[in-house]
Amino acid sequence: MLRIVTWNVNSVRTRLEHIARFSSEYAPDVLCLQETKVRDDMFPKPALSEMGYTQQLFAGIPSNNGVAILAKTPILERNAPRLGRDDGRHLSVTLPEYDLRLDNVYVPAGGNLPDPELNDKFAYKLDFMAHLTTMMATERPKRTILLGDMNIAPGEYDVFSHRQMLKFVSHTLVEITAFEKLLRTHDWHNSLRADVLEPQRIYSWWSYRVRKWQPESRGLLLDHILLSPDLMAQQQQAQLAQVTRSWKPKPSDHAPLVLDLRL
Repeated sequence: MLRIVTWNVNSVRTRLEHIARFSSEYAPDVLCLQETKVRDDMFPKPALSEMGYTQQLFAGIPSNNGVAILAKTPILERNAPRLGRDDGRHLSVTLPEYDLRLDNVYVPAGGNLPDPELNDKFAYKLDFMAHLTTMMATERPKRTILLGDMNIAPGEYDVFSHRQMLKFVSHTLVEITAFEKLLRTHDWHNSLRADVLEPQRIYSWWSYRVRKWQPESRGLLLDHILLSPDLMAQQQQAQLAQVTRSWKPKPSDHAPLVLDLRL
């Protein structure tokens, strides 16, 4: 069994105690982080090594963005093309012990205005998705896991109100179309939605403005683990560890997505 987790931790240094608690309770073999918010020279390597993550690959810039892949099994960095700007949003590795490729992405949030002509951040988000789609369409990867905070809630039941959210960044028709285009490049298998079937609503992100947080609170499903078709039969379970959203002090606004594969 191989357990892989994706988690937007909203600052790896702020959330070190939560990462340690999560690692103790859920025991991931591979932990992929987004929004680490730390320069590479200040990444907390020793603390994470003590948790068992002796294999570490990370890419960050000061204060914002940043991705990391932490593992208890060997990883090898791939020379993957950078997606858009070199701003800490993409890492690609292989897990030689399992003959797997793993891509960890942090798609830009896109700002508040869903108009690429008026909002450079939204234009960059669409451009990033186009780069990612082109890369996957060109490479046609096998035994590949594509995961991360994709900042798109593509399904009607991935948001608290489909009709209302169509007007807001993360669930606009142009973003949903971009996500669906990515899925079609390789017939990607959405691991969580294979276990949590629609019309059940499920969320991985809740605004800090939600005072009395509960899993059914107004939220969005922004975090995804996609499997290439040849891995579909190996999925054992996909689940959200939503309980972390209530951990004190200062929880991340995202919950970890946990995938178990039998390889």
